[in-house]
Amino acid sequence: MTHGDRKVNRQHWQQSLGLLILTAVLSGCAGFGTEQTPARLLTPEQLALQSARKAGPQDGWWRKLNDPQLNKLIDNAVANSPSLQQADARIRQAVQAAGIVESRDGLQVDAALAADRQKFSDNSLTGSELRGAGYKLIQNTYTAQISAAWTLDIWGKNAAATRAALGAARSAEFDALQSRLVLSQSVIVQYTTLQRQLAQQKINQARIRLAETRLALTHARVSAGLQSADTQRQIEMQLASLRAQTASLAADAQRARHALAALAGQAPDSLDGLTPAELGPAPAFDEEGITADLLGRRPDIASRRAQVEAMSESVKEARAEFYPNVEISGLIGLQSLAWSNFINRSSKMFDVSPAITLPIFHSGELRSNLRQQQAAYDMAVAGYNQSVVNGLRDAADALSGQRQAQVQLNQAHASVESSRRASDAMLSRFRVGMVNKLNLLDTQDAELTQQSSRIEAEAYSRLSWANLNIALGGGLLAGPAQR
Repeated sequence: MTHGDRKVNRQHWQQSLGLLILTAVLSGCAGFGTEQTPARLLTPEQLALQSARKAGPQDGWWRKLNDPQLNKLIDNAVANSPSLQQADARIRQAVQAAGIVESRDGLQVDAALAADRQKFSDNSLTGSELRGAGYKLIQNTYTAQISAAWTLDIWGKNAAATRAALGAARSAEFDALQSRLVLSQSVIVQYTTLQRQLAQQKINQARIRLAETRLALTHARVSAGLQSADTQRQIEMQLASLRAQTASLAADAQRARHALAALAGQAPDSLDGLTPAELGPAPAFDEEGITADLLGRRPDIASRRAQVEAMSESVKEARAEFYPNVEISGLIGLQSLAWSNFINRSSKMFDVSPAITLPIFHSGELRSNLRQQQAAYDMAVAGYNQSVVNGLRDAADALSGQRQAQVQLNQAHASVESSRRASDAMLSRFRVGMVNKLNLLDTQDAELTQQSSRIEAEAYSRLSWANLNIALGGGLLAGPAQR
């Protein structure tokens, strides 16, 4: 490099430095304007709660029911559910979007190799000059170059954009966890419904057998003139009603199987032969272990919090738009009009271009963008606060429902035990001839009716337990089954 070249380069960089200084001076030309106070997240103190500790939802919480068949159904649903596959695709999409944003903060390098053949018009200025200089009007140009560009993230705009994109990806991950929780709850609901319907079918079939025996005895008494025909017709109506209920329960059970198959992404008839374990009580729970910090396990609330954090970074990115953007780009390569000279030293070329973009006047575009991002942040905060309030309500409702379910279950057990003692006492009196068989059948039917009520209470207890787990993000601790 000659002395003259060094002098030109020194002047070039001096001019660039001067431009940077001028940019810093003029950077105040694009002002933020008057700003509103941003929305604030609800604090545990405002909600009269203890501070929550971060924790993830407990995977496999349904295994506390100790039902291998149910575990298999949920595992299959998680593996094959189209809704979870969509959620997984959204996660991958969000992660790759974050990768695209993050890549802007690094060096961008491209390579190009080109060959161009062009014929200039005889009547054009370029054609006239080429012809006058003795060159042909058809010219070949060969170019090979490597170009690079690097944007200096002086104000943290790219870093904020990357954190915002990563926050969106975390939100998508929490949404997928919430979808998994809801899916597991849906399987439990349909499985419990199937258990209840099959158990009620057995009760109805036993009541039908009792009703048929009562009908035969009553028919004999009516034929003998010992009883009016009205009693017989009442039993016939009861028998018809029981048979209709049994048929309806069978149809409902089949629909529950179809629903379970759909949840697992399978054909409707794939679970037609499914016979679940007998319905039993839900696991025990400890109310002292149910604290406000379990709300931190809820993926929907965690997703909302991730959205707030992402929008906070988007606001920072919008603020950085007000500051100068500095980019350095350049290229190095070879270019020649003749292939024979292409790889000669004389064909070498290079270019270095520091560039500064300074926002001065954009007719309010930058301010509007900042206000838009601030409004989106306020919306995200409001959404989070609403999710927290709704979560507290859901948890309170679920806990109340579980308490009520336990009360009903205890009452149902007491009623079954009382009716069983009454039935045993009636059987003893029947054996010594103190009562007739119709009296015994009536007492046995009453016992079956109480057993039917207990089945409903057990199903309600199971569903309430599952709902409480969902309301607490799958974080409920369990002990032995309730009796």
